[in-house]
Amino acid sequence: MVKLVVFSVFLMGFLRLHAASSTSFKPETSLQAKRSCPYTVIIKTSCSSTTFTRDQISLAYGDAFGNEVYAKRLDNPASRTFERCSSDKLEINGPCTRNICYLNLLRNGSDGWKPEFVKIYGPHANTVSFNFNTFLPNRVWFGHNLCHGVSAP
Repeated sequence: MVKLVVFSVFLMGFLRLHAASSTSFKPETSLQAKRSCPYTVIIKTSCSSTTFTRDQISLAYGDAFGNEVYAKRLDNPASRTFERCSSDKLEINGPCTRNICYLNLLRNGSDGWKPEFVKIYGPHANTVSFNFNTFLPNRVWFGHNLCHGVSAP
């Protein structure tokens, strides 16, 4: 009986210790996904692009853990966004990510648009640059996936 009580006390102590240590190892991504983080996105329009575009431009990027930032409309013809040879700096808030490994752009319209590159700066992510230097197809998500063996959404 004494052995059973000692074993029970030992087992309860072990389970408490194990439970306490396992809760302290929550992945950083689950904590980050609950918050919103600020990102700076620099988009350089190629000098061989159309003079300007009235097309609707959308952006989606993220990490290999399923954290994705989506911006439905980046364009604003009234502010001269995405003119030939220009760089546009955009401030976007979205779910916190770790290392950004994919980026897709969507163009919807008839003007055409040729981005040279997109560079993203974030608080919990590496600074990353994606080169395009090609005219984007119309109504098709187009971009890069560098997630190395992990399929991005």
